[in-house]
Amino acid sequence: MAFEVAKKRIRWGVALVVAAGVALGVVLADIIYEMRTDERTGIRIGLHASEKAEVQPPSDSSCTDGIDCYCDCIENDWSGGTVNTANDIVSGQNTYANSACQTRGVPIDSAVLYCSDYEQQTFHDDLVTDQVYTNTGGQSIGRPVWSDNGWSNWRGYGGAWSTFLNDVTVAGQCAWHDQEPSGTVLRGNRCNVGGNCSGVVHSLDPAIAAAWQTDQRAHANTCIAFVQSDEIDNEITDIQPLTNGRGSVSVFDGIQMMAHRIAAGHVAGFAGDVALNGADEIGVAWAMAYPSNLDRSGILRRPWKPNEWRGESGGSRANNLFTGCGSGCPTNGVAEGIFPMVNYIWYADGCAGKLLTCPTGNCYCGNRAMVLRAEYAQYDFDRDWGLSTWGCIRGHVDGLNTSSSHYRMWFNNTLVVEATFNPVGSDQQNGVYQMKYGAYSNANQDPPGSETTEVTYRYEDNLHIRAGEPYTCSQIGFN
Repeated sequence: MAFEVAKKRIRWGVALVVAAGVALGVVLADIIYEMRTDERTGIRIGLHASEKAEVQPPSDSSCTDGIDCYCDCIENDWSGGTVNTANDIVSGQNTYANSACQTRGVPIDSAVLYCSDYEQQTFHDDLVTDQVYTNTGGQSIGRPVWSDNGWSNWRGYGGAWSTFLNDVTVAGQCAWHDQEPSGTVLRGNRCNVGGNCSGVVHSLDPAIAAAWQTDQRAHANTCIAFVQSDEIDNEITDIQPLTNGRGSVSVFDGIQMMAHRIAAGHVAGFAGDVALNGADEIGVAWAMAYPSNLDRSGILRRPWKPNEWRGESGGSRANNLFTGCGSGCPTNGVAEGIFPMVNYIWYADGCAGKLLTCPTGNCYCGNRAMVLRAEYAQYDFDRDWGLSTWGCIRGHVDGLNTSSSHYRMWFNNTLVVEATFNPVGSDQQNGVYQMKYGAYSNANQDPPGSETTEVTYRYEDNLHIRAGEPYTCSQIGFN
């Protein structure tokens, strides 16, 4: 679970920070892309499993936070901030945090850099007392998301997500603004600092929404939502449940998932940073899905950013290393073709001569960025994925502190991009410093005429970053 993992990352010298203020978008129009037209018909929701790679979410996704949820097992169970090795079970070449993790088949990963399964109660539930809560495993899961923890009406400063990210403020459009919530404040104190407070978290629990209206805990600005399966259509009533090809499951694993939430007309932006301290090799795997209203919302009329990866510490740019929506966003605003398998790495003085090989995918130097994108032979959104369906994203890059890096990206069990390149002169030449949680919308940065018309999301679960090869789809929970 994210909060415990963050504590352990701090213990190992890895800190989490959040960028203050409104994140500045980078318009991708100056990258030269090769575009293709691909005519398609039919509905892209819930294609039959036989039409896609045989990768499915788990059939039994129950877990107990603090005991055997995915990241509890990956990181080892602990209590009071201390790793608990008393329950470790050695079986063959694997060591399990406890018997429940052994039953789930999820061993400890000694190379983990970051892991989050988003299961803590404080992210989601209506907790009425401003105090530190614990989960079933006895682990601290922080305070309610509205807590200022005594910091002079800095609403959200002491909340679980803010504490997890060690932030002071969040991107302006994601936060409670000065003098919010308006009217009667049902939980905590009104934001009263003369500017933005913290507060990226949003709940789709109907009981919370009914009691708190729109700008209490479930405030309209927020860019992060924690969603349980029966809440997926609480904001947009015709959003379809997420499917695994055998039926509707919505939440991938456990009882809740994280959703990047892009409100109508909002740029959204960054909602938190994970520090990776210049790692020269990272492997990442996670579950991801898009909602059925994605096309209708209008967000794909312009580039739409994923979680981004920053190179030099304090650098001004972040790269779409694994998934992206630059040239992968069709001009007609519909999820199709190679969306979202368009990745890039910025070079300060251009990338001419930096691409070494590209045995899989379509790789080229496009003005200021090296573009690493899928080809239709390996990946097509309609054919291989579709809206309202969980997909497995995996990526790996190493050798970033050398003159020859090796890059790979997979969708489900298929390698869709592979390249070698010279990172010298790029933003990643000294390794990966941060992963930035975000879903920056250029459609809402570049109006008039391109603004989104309704809230939409990008769902994520079981995000696992490690110093080495990425875990397989089955290892993060797909059957």
